Amino acid sequence: MLENRSFDHMLGYLSLEGGRGDVDGLGAEFANRHDGRTYRVHHLGSTAIADDPEHSSAAVDLQLGGGKMDGFVASFARTLERAGVPDADPGRVMGYYDGARKISPGNTVKATGSETSGGVCPAAASAARPLSQ
Repeated sequence: MLENRSFDHMLGYLSLEGGRGDVDGLGAEFANRHDGRTYRVHHLGSTAIADDPEHSSAAVDLQLGGGKMDGFVASFARTLERAGVPDADPGRVMGYYDGARKISPGNTVKATGSETSGGVCPAAASAARPLSQ
């Protein structure tokens, strides 16, 4: 099983910006709420992320939120707090890269049909789902 968040970071943009209807990736309406603030999916300017979200079963349970996919920011905020990262932005976990832009010196993300041939893994649902109204 693939890790959904990793798929979204690297290839989720294909449905958001790439016009690929055959990819079950990110949507502009996807967001997480945490501490009274809404964190939407957004483009990351760098492939370097110093802090990694926790991968324990408790953290994953929080991230998945019983299927609502609404706890990624809360989980990452907890990770950053435990690590003592001052003024950290937990919304970074909602970021993605895209293959159309150069994102760091000499490094681009390239996605062709070969990465998704045979269809996208059904487990590759987004790292966040639309906010319920």
